Amino acid sequence: MGAGSGNGTGRSARETRDAVAAFLITGAVALAVLLPFRTLFDTDAYYHLAVAGRYLEHGLRGGLEWARASAMAGGFGDKELLFHVLLMPFVAVSRSTAAGKVALVLLNGVIGAVIARLFSPLLGRFAVLLPLGFALTATHYSTRLLRLRPELVSLVIVLVAVVLAGRGRHRALGVLAFVYTLFYTGFHVLLLLCLLWFAWEAWARRVRPWPLLAWPALGTALGLVAHPQFPANVRVWLLQGILRYFVALPDAGGEMVLSASGSGSRSTQAPCA
Repeated sequence: MGAGSGNGTGRSARETRDAVAAFLITGAVALAVLLPFRTLFDTDAYYHLAVAGRYLEHGLRGGLEWARASAMAGGFGDKELLFHVLLMPFVAVSRSTAAGKVALVLLNGVIGAVIARLFSPLLGRFAVLLPLGFALTATHYSTRLLRLRPELVSLVIVLVAVVLAGRGRHRALGVLAFVYTLFYTGFHVLLLLCLLWFAWEAWARRVRPWPLLAWPALGTALGLVAHPQFPANVRVWLLQGILRYFVALPDAGGEMVLSASGSGSRSTQAPCA
């Protein structure tokens, strides 16, 4: 028993070292890519930094005066509240592009660390290089890593959610759903994943793990209500997350539209330009 415990401790220490190494490697690569450029790749990044600056000056409540002709004027209903809170320390130090670059480097490092930590039991030390391998072989993935958007945090949360669900840690999954609801526009994706996992368990194993649905649903509901701009956040989520897909809009996500050549999307080509 003592030997087994020692082996487990040693394996955990190695996996932690691999995660730290992946954090440093991924962060260093992101820094090397971002450093030569004077601006950030994505205009959304400047919006997120500006909202973080507004929160520093005016707090988390109230409307968004810039959007006085939109649904966000009377009550902001920030779809990515915690992401903007996360950016506040960077903006507090500097209102320049450098703040966004530092945040991007750290976020890339965290993503690399999480991926390496999750795959370390399967790949051993090679897991350290897996985040870099993903970035080199998946163009859409690598270009999104260069954009300061909440989807970077969403990737980490979903990866952790997969592990928690697999281990049956449903209460922890509920806490994660609470955080996710305050972090990301598409928080309902986690609920859909839980529903799919529940359906698989019911079909393949003939069991119905109701806590797999109940705890994330509870966490999501509490996250919606706990939002300091409630109920404006629910209204904005309905408009952007649900209703917009039933209306033909002129701007429905150009990064997913194929270019004229058909060889790639706009998001793939923009950073290269």
